[in-house]
Order: sequence, then structure tokens, then C-alpha cells
Amino acid sequence: MPKKEKIMSYYFVGLSDSLVIPSLAPADYTAQKFLEKISYYLKEFGYMKIIDKQDNFIKFSGSPLRFIWNGWNLFNPVSHGLFEVNYGKSFITIDFQIFFWEFLFFSFIFSIPALVIPGLNPLLRSVYLVAIWSLFIFHTFWVKLRLKKLIYKTISIINEQYLDSVRNSEGLG
Repeated sequence: MPKKEKIMSYYFVGLSDSLVIPSLAPADYTAQKFLEKISYYLKEFGYMKIIDKQDNFIKFSGSPLRFIWNGWNLFNPVSHGLFEVNYGKSFITIDFQIFFWEFLFFSFIFSIPALVIPGLNPLLRSVYLVAIWSLFIFHTFWVKLRLKKLIYKTISIINEQYLDSVRNSEGLG
């Protein structure tokens, strides 16, 4: 298996990473199924719009007002992103980038009252600002951890489905 060439990049408004995952199924099959499943997840559960879906990548962006009905969904704070899948003989490489521009904007908007209300207790002002920006930081780290888990879980499901189909075709299931 090739070494992971890129390291996790984390910056204030987004993150990117490259994961190299061994595949039990043929890598081209796994890559195609992965893009189908991630595309379905983004549309149905993440309330994302697929901007562009090509052979090996998906570009997506968030639907307006997805925060209202979407609860604690992984993609709530995500404004837009990209998944790109490349494959070798027995592995796939998943590169992703996601950005949090809208969430950053809302954090700034909700910070304004604490900055402009005259006569506000400095301690209360500080607590309010720390709460807002802690929420922003927590969500970005939460997305990072959950996104990797989602990717590995999706690949594991695809591998299991492939192995089941092989077992059934050979009469072992």
C-alpha cells in the first residue's frame, strides 16, 4: 500500500485531507460505489446540492437554511466541498476539501451584539464571545472526526456488500 502523501491541512475556514484505504473489492468498483453512496448521503441527509459529479469527483454546496431542519448533521456547518477518488490496484485514495464560510459568517454576525451593546458587563461580553467561537471551533473539529468515520464506514459497507455478492455467486452464502 502506498504511503499517505498528503498530511491533514486544517485552516480557519476549512480542512482537507487525503486518505489511502485498502479495498477488498476491485478498486474501480469501490471508487464508483463510494461516490454513489456519498452523493446520496450528501443529498438526502446533508441537504447539500451536488454542483458537479464526474467520473472521479463530486463538488457540492449547502442548501439554504439547512441549519433549521437538519439537527446535528455532519454537514450542517459545511458551506461547500469536494470529494475526489482515485484508485490503484488494491487501494483507493480519497481526497476531500470542505469549507465553513457560512458558519464563520454566522459566528461573526452573532458576535456583533456583544461588541456593540453599550454598558454590557465585560465578563458577560467575554463569556458570550467565548461561547460563540468555541461552538465554531467545536463544530469544525467535530466535522473532521465524523467525516473520516463516515468515509471508513462507507468503504467498509461497500467491501461487505461486494464480499456478500461474491459469496452468493459462488454458492457460499
